[in-house]
Amino acid sequence: MVSQTTIVVTALLQVLGISFFMHQPGGQCSPAPSLGNNIFLVAILLLLWDGEVIPQRFKQRSPWIFAGVELLATIFVAELIMQVVWCGYERIAFKTVRMICNQPGWCESVLLLVTTSVGAIASLCIVVEVVCPAPMKDSMGGILGRIPIPNGAGPLIDYIQDVRSYIMGAIFFSQLTREQRLSAVHAFEVQVERSKISKQQEQIDDPVEQEREIEMEKELERVQELHS
Repeated sequence: MVSQTTIVVTALLQVLGISFFMHQPGGQCSPAPSLGNNIFLVAILLLLWDGEVIPQRFKQRSPWIFAGVELLATIFVAELIMQVVWCGYERIAFKTVRMICNQPGWCESVLLLVTTSVGAIASLCIVVEVVCPAPMKDSMGGILGRIPIPNGAGPLIDYIQDVRSYIMGAIFFSQLTREQRLSAVHAFEVQVERSKISKQQEQIDDPVEQEREIEMEKELERVQELHS
């Protein structure tokens, strides 16, 4: 975990527009309001705070050198993400909004505010989903589950949940080792085969298919034991 002092210093440098490694444009990345930029900065700092820019095992050798290198590395990573990822997103959003709105005015300002804020909030939600502990996620899920959903919003909520599941699945899959990925893919294949067999058994009761399902269950248990 990156130290709080490093995170605070990095945040102050970003807010003040001071850069050491990459030049920050004087007019920012686009004419968009700074709300989305600040929200995305919070997401990046939260992600860096939860992770390790430099492995902690080097801290035992020389704490002062480790603190200095960690500070410089954190500033570099933050500047790189803000300039490459966020500025690229703002430029794309600005060009798209300029194509929609024929001339600068309230249309351009409102759409830029909405597109940049939505992108930044989505990034923050993904980071919070990754770094928050399980009890906090369960509490937030319970609170969100009690929020009444208006009529006609069911498909939209389902679509958002599907997108969230895909993103979290990609994040989880990317954190696995090669052997764990192969085991996970194999377990998924076994689960798909089991679901197909279950549907077929609803139509016809075949002893051969029952033996095949038993073999699939044994194979799934073996994969789960390897995972654990």
